[in-house]
Amino acid sequence: MNGNKIKIICANVLLISAIIVFLFVHGTNNLLLVHYINSLIPIIPLVSGKITNCPLLTNYIVDFLWYNSFILYLLAFKIRNLIFPLTLSILLEVLQLIFPTLGTFDIFDILLYIVLTLIWKLIISIKLCNNI
Repeated sequence: MNGNKIKIICANVLLISAIIVFLFVHGTNNLLLVHYINSLIPIIPLVSGKITNCPLLTNYIVDFLWYNSFILYLLAFKIRNLIFPLTLSILLEVLQLIFPTLGTFDIFDILLYIVLTLIWKLIISIKLCNNI
């Protein structure tokens, strides 16, 4: 199987996992998108979530999953410049600070994105060195 197809499959798995974990941890009651979709076609059950009080799971695992998924999508399309996903992620986090209805701002999310970007940069540089 082509390496890019594997990256896309892994990215899809990570993204779907992020969505599932988010819905189980946070529920659907407070999501404006869910209420909008249900006003058109009532298909999404409203659940309260909060199956755990573990801060690592409730606060960071979803960010970890979606950010790695985003990076894998970019790498699958031969985009190795990781400034874009880092900048976009930080911008989305800052928007949560400005507009609290979008989410909860957390400086540790930004630190997570920076650490993950550095890890991916290291992985990319090692892989490029080995391909030469």
